[in-house]
Amino acid sequence: MKPQPIKKFQPPSVYFTHLFIYGCGFLLSLGLLIFDMFIDEEVLLAHIKEGEISGHAGQMRDAIIVKLIAHYLGKPGLMAIPIIAIFGFSICIYYKVYELVRYYRKNRLYVNGLVNNLDDDNPPPNFFKHIYLFLTRKKKDKPPKMKLNKREVEKLKQDKLYKKLYGD
Repeated sequence: MKPQPIKKFQPPSVYFTHLFIYGCGFLLSLGLLIFDMFIDEEVLLAHIKEGEISGHAGQMRDAIIVKLIAHYLGKPGLMAIPIIAIFGFSICIYYKVYELVRYYRKNRLYVNGLVNNLDDDNPPPNFFKHIYLFLTRKKKDKPPKMKLNKREVEKLKQDKLYKKLYGD
């Protein structure tokens, strides 16, 4: 069994850059979806069918795929493209925010002297498991909220210890 490589946290500026890029992609996909929703289907399909296929191989392949989707699936097929992109960008944003929060928590522990390194010890989050548990968990399965604050709990523990050691 090979030892797992130690994953280091990236600087916060990298996370913010990724979040900015993913946010722009999310907003661009949302704008394309809104544009596709409000444009007339005949105009959209006619524009795509009349367009010329030119450019390098990648651009030509993409144009042919869009034409095929427009021909066989119509406007709903074209609307599926930004919906899939929105879903993908949402997952990417979720992972980056989760990792950034883990970095700040670990950094706070490091500053307070409770840990001696800034390695990422947690496994990466599982987005689909999180959504499944959120949708299937019943109210009674959730842990109850504490009615006492931390100070009162510590006072209660000290009182029990005092009673145990010294009696009434």
